[in-house]
Amino acid sequence: MVKISDAVGIIASILGVFFVRTGEKGDPGKALNNGTVSSAVFYTIGSFFLVVVMFGWDLSYFKAAVVGDTVGDPFKDTSAPSMNILLKLMTVVSLVFGPMILIIHKWLISLF
Repeated sequence: MVKISDAVGIIASILGVFFVRTGEKGDPGKALNNGTVSSAVFYTIGSFFLVVVMFGWDLSYFKAAVVGDTVGDPFKDTSAPSMNILLKLMTVVSLVFGPMILIIHKWLISLF
């Protein structure tokens, strides 16, 4: 299910790229908005058919996909920059303190 829905999302994104058109004096923000909206519509339609084929007419999976898409995208856009800093910090902390904790652990084990 996950790989097929990923394929639906990729196809919807590719189709959404074709809707990003600007004229000579067009507004690029409006064109990107049109592409984003059309990509979301294509994803919603594709996930509906995918859920109907795989699970029958039980639309709870489709509702979950739509909610995940509508809630997840803005959350990802707003939280991704802060999460990037947090991930880098945790990586550095684990690389610095990990060997120290291992050495202290081996020392404590050797005492008993």
